[in-house]
Amino acid sequence: MMLKLSATKCWYGFFYFNNASQYALKTEIEPNFTGATICWPQPQGAEDGKISVVVEPFDDSILLIRCFDFKTSVSYKQFTKQREYSPDELIEMAK
Repeated sequence: MMLKLSATKCWYGFFYFNNASQYALKTEIEPNFTGATICWPQPQGAEDGKISVVVEPFDDSILLIRCFDFKTSVSYKQFTKQREYSPDELIEMAK
């Protein structure tokens, strides 16, 4: 069913993550939304308001946002975590 945007206040947006590296991408999103909410994947009880996103090597992922007001404001902070090195990698770097 097609609806005109003027006929409904509900519409969707997304954040897209693409990881083209050989290492897992670990990032946290701290959303600041007015008139919108993240609807997929469901945030898992993040008390500090941050949402963890892990994207496996050579994979991609999305966060789906449901906007329910014409005056929607969407902004966010993104914190990308440094990858963890294996003990062998740490020894090699120390040489």
